[in-house]
Amino acid sequence: MIIDFPRSLKIDIDNVPDDFEGMIQKNFAEYTKGTSSKFTYQDKLSYIDNMVDELHKSGDEWDAVKDLLLERFEYQLDEWGSLPDRDDFESIEFMQECYQKGREDGRLYYQFRDERGLVDHHVYEKIMKLEYRAIRAVMEWEERNKECQE
Repeated sequence: MIIDFPRSLKIDIDNVPDDFEGMIQKNFAEYTKGTSSKFTYQDKLSYIDNMVDELHKSGDEWDAVKDLLLERFEYQLDEWGSLPDRDDFESIEFMQECYQKGREDGRLYYQFRDERGLVDHHVYEKIMKLEYRAIRAVMEWEERNKECQE
């Protein structure tokens, strides 16, 4: 399985390169190119946020809310044979569901699912190990590495 990191870096979770940390640090150096060293910590956290978005395939907000709407429609239709009322979506409960989904997508700990929506513990354990290694590589990156990487 191939997973995406920021700046189009792709890694096969079953064939991780020996220089994975070096690849992440080079990728991060490219990410920060042209940024003042005063913003290194912001860049590190921003890179990690982008990495989480890439790994979790968070996507765009519009699509995420639309998916929740469609799931609710499908459930109501399959279970009850009717369409939900408009009030079901113009409610605090639905807004809470949207907010909760956004929080889940932004967390470092995440249960990755396969194409069928099933949790695959073996896959997500491999991904979380790479996520951890990438975070550590970014946090250990220093400005002097930037000059070596360019």
